[in-house]
Amino acid sequence: MRTTVQKGKAAGGIAYGYRVKQAYDERGDRIPALREIDEAEARIIRWIYEEYAKGRSPKDLAVELNSRVPAVPGPRGAKWRDTAIRGSQPWQRHPEQ
Repeated sequence: MRTTVQKGKAAGGIAYGYRVKQAYDERGDRIPALREIDEAEARIIRWIYEEYAKGRSPKDLAVELNSRVPAVPGPRGAKWRDTAIRGSQPWQRHPEQ
């Protein structure tokens, strides 16, 4: 993974707002681990940041995204949850969990 990142490529899964970029080398082989911006999803990401900066909570943003007609599909096509917006913090979980 370190080598992939050092080459300027994505080493993990596809984050919301991006899609796989289809590019090929001189032999015609697909170049793996390239990403490009998904403009429709990027608009949602920009909206989330703008609204969050205005003081809205991740939970409120998730409710609005799910309530829109049509609803805005969240990451992996699921409904939006506040954790998809704020992230999770596994280091704050109790050791017994």
